[in-house]
Amino acid sequence: MIGIVFATTIMSLLIAIFSYLMLSLFNYVVINLTVSVCIAIYFLLRFSFYFDYLKKRILMFTFIELFTLNFDVQKTIPATLGVVIPLLNVADQRMLTAKRQNEGMVYLEGLTTFFAHHYYESFLSAIKLVSERGGDIMQVSEILLFSLANSQAQLVKIKRIDNTYLVKFIFNWLFIFAVGILFRFALDGFLAFSNPPLTYILGIEIFIGVFLVSLIFVTENRIKRIKNVT
Repeated sequence: MIGIVFATTIMSLLIAIFSYLMLSLFNYVVINLTVSVCIAIYFLLRFSFYFDYLKKRILMFTFIELFTLNFDVQKTIPATLGVVIPLLNVADQRMLTAKRQNEGMVYLEGLTTFFAHHYYESFLSAIKLVSERGGDIMQVSEILLFSLANSQAQLVKIKRIDNTYLVKFIFNWLFIFAVGILFRFALDGFLAFSNPPLTYILGIEIFIGVFLVSLIFVTENRIKRIKNVT
């Protein structure tokens, strides 16, 4: 999250510097900086949701896998929880322990709302079936565990593709910004930048707007792709 704060701060400064170099008009610099700060706040909120969602999905995958494997040995829910929770990282331990107001099946059922995913519902059904009727939890959960592994592989692949695309996206736009600045200085002898024509100002504002809207589309597409992982 610190990286997102740093990135959004750099973005706002870039917009302010670009506006100053291209327009040399204080009013437009302030307007563009204000808009970019608002967009930066939007990015912080959306990426906060993105990271929380991703963290919860990974925790769910890990919890289901560890619980299923250990339930096959421990045979009871309380004993399995006593083994599984200490295996998680400290933050996840605190998160699950804070929700542990009940024990056994009641506790697992209480996590249904927290995880809110069909994988967890399938996991819960398998645990109930084995607890009530007996059987081999590994056989009952074979398809579920395979699906979990596939979903985790999809998450890793999507994150890698999205990160690669984001790097290319940023460098392409930085190159375009640099070309724009060179173009501005090339026109220094042709335009009076103390009082630039309206068409020039409008063109720069549209350019900045397209950049910011493109960032929004990239962000929303990234979140959508992660949420579409089944």
